[in-house]
Amino acid sequence: MKILLVCNKSPWPPKDGGALATLSLAQSLAKNKMDVTLLYMNTSKHPQKVADIPEEMTQDIRFHAVDVQTKPKFLPALLDIFSCGKPYIAKRFYSRVFLQKLQDLLKKETYDVIQMEGLYTYQYIQNIRQVSNALIAYRPHNLEYEIWKGLSQNSQNILRKTYFSFLGKKLFCFEKSLLNLCDCLIPISSTDLDGFNKMGNTKPAHIAPFGIFPDETVRTDNTEGLFFIGALDWLPNREGLLWFCRNVWSGLKNKYPYLILKVAGRNAPAKFVRQLSKYHIVFEGEIEQAKDFMQNNGIMIVPLLSGSGMRVKIIEGMSLGIPIVATSTAARGIPVKNDENILIADTNQDFTVAVEKLISDREYRKNLSEEAALFASHNFNNFDIAVHLINFYKRLC
Repeated sequence: MKILLVCNKSPWPPKDGGALATLSLAQSLAKNKMDVTLLYMNTSKHPQKVADIPEEMTQDIRFHAVDVQTKPKFLPALLDIFSCGKPYIAKRFYSRVFLQKLQDLLKKETYDVIQMEGLYTYQYIQNIRQVSNALIAYRPHNLEYEIWKGLSQNSQNILRKTYFSFLGKKLFCFEKSLLNLCDCLIPISSTDLDGFNKMGNTKPAHIAPFGIFPDETVRTDNTEGLFFIGALDWLPNREGLLWFCRNVWSGLKNKYPYLILKVAGRNAPAKFVRQLSKYHIVFEGEIEQAKDFMQNNGIMIVPLLSGSGMRVKIIEGMSLGIPIVATSTAARGIPVKNDENILIADTNQDFTVAVEKLISDREYRKNLSEEAALFASHNFNNFDIAVHLINFYKRLC
């Protein structure tokens, strides 16, 4: 079976949830003897030449890149408030050069399945229909409108609150207008599938979450401090971290002066780094070896207040046997059990109690970590995920 994955950014290096979700599935499909091609937009925010992708990747997957300028501009974003139709945030990813490369690939090769990774590539579906009879699968990594809706609800700034609310409503209409143009829907969580069904999905659906490879599972038991890791150019991550610093970390630091909180992530705005410094946080910036960082820095915190999809870093952390404290928003879409394989905390008091419990009770922490590792290996095995998806495609093709 020949499969084409279409992406709005390079999945290599896999340093954020979207890239990890795309690359892990592409690798799993290739390891299951699928013929995989991956076309991506090479943007200034996530620049990656095909020539610099490791050879072990390019041996299994054929990569194609197209330079696309997606950097947002203030005036078009402002004027978007007064316009109808496609939101500006989606228009940024519509490129005639990319479309031409996509159509050239489709004319040159006959694919059985074209898998659109995310909303901003899915908008090319009508162009694809003109040149290909392949099965078209839409794999949304989240419900885009829910991210902006949540940011609007949590924002204290009236201008930001208004703009985010407007953007959320416009994205909802855009997502809904495209939803049933595909042949099948491939969400990454049951929660997202419920959301798409409520939106009006009528197409066959199959859940294909982010997965781990079995040999990645390594357990750890290090409690020297707390850590956060995630893309810091993603607004919900910054929002959640600042909430944690103001409402949880200050109290913990006063009670446990020896505690250290380390924050790692790419593309952090300078203003945000300055805000973190006020709370005596160790800012690591972008790191090369995320797994090593996660294993050596204690308890993972995931204080997300808004968002959608699945938090890939939670699955990664669980697979490594790392104790995790997360909000219910962060754990959304992952069938975890509070107090069994993760701790869920949605208030500053609950978050504080959860962290203190992990610090003080070593046996409890050990049991939670072991259950987390077992949960990840049983539910998010990459090979199983790929096999189930391939069988789903075969039934439809």
